[in-house]
Amino acid sequence: MGSKVLVVDDSKASREKLVTQLEKNGVSAAQAVNGEEGIKYLEQCDNIDMVFVDAEMHVMDGVSMVLEMKKDPKLNKIPVIMIINIDPVAQTIGKVMFAGANGFMLNPPTEGGINDFVNRFSAS
Repeated sequence: MGSKVLVVDDSKASREKLVTQLEKNGVSAAQAVNGEEGIKYLEQCDNIDMVFVDAEMHVMDGVSMVLEMKKDPKLNKIPVIMIINIDPVAQTIGKVMFAGANGFMLNPPTEGGINDFVNRFSAS
């Protein structure tokens, strides 16, 4: 695939699981532990094709991160997939889509779901 993604999650185990699934399919992945760190990484890096971000994190959550990305002309075109917990799904989905995420996945993400989004939003 040749894509590079940023995985943002405050859970090390969740980040590593997602990175392992991505790399198994030829996708390079960088990591950040919260939205604030994710924004800083994106501002310094020009080659991120998409972002997978957990909706609920300390310091800066995923919804706040997406809202910040949408304000920045350099970052607002990067596709974002929000990873949400099952409960309360309806309320979280509303926040995620309002923030401008390009899609969402339930936690834990499945390999098929990850690959579908990577294929859909990968740079050609």
